[in-house]
Amino acid sequence: FSIKAQSEGVRDAAAWFWDDAQPDCFGYEVREAVDRLAELMRSVRYSSRPSECSLVAFSLKSVSEISPEVRKIIEHSVNWSFLIPIRDGRSNKNSETVDDKYRIAPMLAPKWGLPEGRRGALEIDPALITAMFSSSPRHAFQSLLEKRVAGMNAPYFGKPVNVGQKDLF
Repeated sequence: FSIKAQSEGVRDAAAWFWDDAQPDCFGYEVREAVDRLAELMRSVRYSSRPSECSLVAFSLKSVSEISPEVRKIIEHSVNWSFLIPIRDGRSNKNSETVDDKYRIAPMLAPKWGLPEGRRGALEIDPALITAMFSSSPRHAFQSLLEKRVAGMNAPYFGKPVNVGQKDLF
């Protein structure tokens, strides 16, 4: 089989899994949350200066720091194999704690052009997790996404960016 045929087969399998797995409760919320997460991963991966080269995993300080609604959506995402928890978590660089860590299912990763293999993880703050995994409006998530990725794209490498304010010229 050609590489093109294999790639198409993998993408078709990912689309089938996404379409076939229909969570009974919280279905819309779970699918929207995973789609937003994949959009973040894709934005980071294809930025001018990505923080991770093979990004499909994320970590958060503690599931207990987020709202019950967000916890429930993450739980349903795991139950339906859209997200896979990483058992050992991630040691936080700045504290002595172990952060909760999850990855997008390898079966779904090709749907968004993400790698199947995991290398590194993106640490996500509670505000962005809440915007992704809650029923908040999409524009709230978009604003936080732009702010998170802005420093990874030219001409703002590493500089603080005010996403809401446009340049004069």
